[in-house]
Amino acid sequence: MKKSRTIFKLMAFIAIFMSAGWLSGQSRWRFDFENGAAFNGYNDVGIPKSTGTRFSLTEGFDVKPVYFFRLRLTYRIGGRHALSALFAPLSFKASGRSDVPIRFNGTDFLLGADVNALYRFNSYRLTYRYDLVDTGPWKVSLGFTAKIRDAAIRLDAGAIESEKTNVGVVLLQLGLQTVRQSN
Repeated sequence: MKKSRTIFKLMAFIAIFMSAGWLSGQSRWRFDFENGAAFNGYNDVGIPKSTGTRFSLTEGFDVKPVYFFRLRLTYRIGGRHALSALFAPLSFKASGRSDVPIRFNGTDFLLGADVNALYRFNSYRLTYRYDLVDTGPWKVSLGFTAKIRDAAIRLDAGAIESEKTNVGVVLLQLGLQTVRQSN
């Protein structure tokens, strides 16, 4: 969590710096910010898949919508090359009483236990793009995106708790992108 705050502060500083005009006057830099509400409509869990109890983190648990944001910083290298980095944290908290005994990640949670859960799926992406065509209203680019997934599910019932984490690199995209630009 401390790492997420540090990255958020860094990205916020860059956004303020750019909006002040120090970097935005140079067409090499671009900053994008997205935000909104995220809803956890379906989230079935069973860890490990072979011996863990399959249960829902949304049915029988109170899961409120959360505020989300995504930050992207893009730097143009020369005329046709671009690098961008994306930071997209996402966490849901759920609480409720288990209506079945739960075996999660080798730990047993009793029937009727008051359970607090955390579902985290942070995403960090790095994209390289080469613009093949950038004339008139059309832009055609070739590139790839790699993603680092920082995921965790944690259950806590007072003295009993367990967490399953997963960090990994995923190749998301390798291909062409065609965009019609508005003037």
